Amino acid sequence: QRADSFAKAHNLPTGERTAVMFTRDDSLHTFIDLEGGGKDTLEALVRGNDAAPYQWSVRSFTPKDVHETRVRLPADGRIIGFERKLAESDSRPQRDSASARRLADSVLTQWLGESPDRWRLAASSYETKKASNRIDRTFTYERTTRTVADAPIRLAIVIAGDIPTKANHWVEVPESFVRRYGEMRSSNQAYGLASLAPWA
Repeated sequence: QRADSFAKAHNLPTGERTAVMFTRDDSLHTFIDLEGGGKDTLEALVRGNDAAPYQWSVRSFTPKDVHETRVRLPADGRIIGFERKLAESDSRPQRDSASARRLADSVLTQWLGESPDRWRLAASSYETKKASNRIDRTFTYERTTRTVADAPIRLAIVIAGDIPTKANHWVEVPESFVRRYGEMRSSNQAYGLASLAPWA
């Protein structure tokens, strides 16, 4: 119901069917277990509102139609992300970078209820869709007051032409850890040892 209300409030497409899935961020779990403080850190994240190791994904769609909406919520019911899928051929009026940035800022504060003081713009990029000449701009924000074991918390917002189509919230697990853990897993598998993490 929370996801449906959010979609209607922001004119996101709703379809004939709804699918709900409960997910776990295995990459974040592994990082916390091995380098991020273990169980205590995980429990603190679950109780707080900085990151979402567990979340609901609510998909509203019509079979055979590319246009659909996904809304993501942690267990406490806050909206932490969404995605409105467009076809490559869908054209939209264009916004310049400054105008698109203002719209992304409004998604951050008005759609997701985030305080602008807690975030800074870390990067921006754009992609031109060949089928429609639509320009999709991505603005990546980073939390200024919180990390998870020195890993930054990020939020990417996509403006496709003149409309918001995505907000994705995640913890940026360090690439050095990903490589090191991958090497350890390969070594363990080669020697027939048990996995390093119970959920891997």
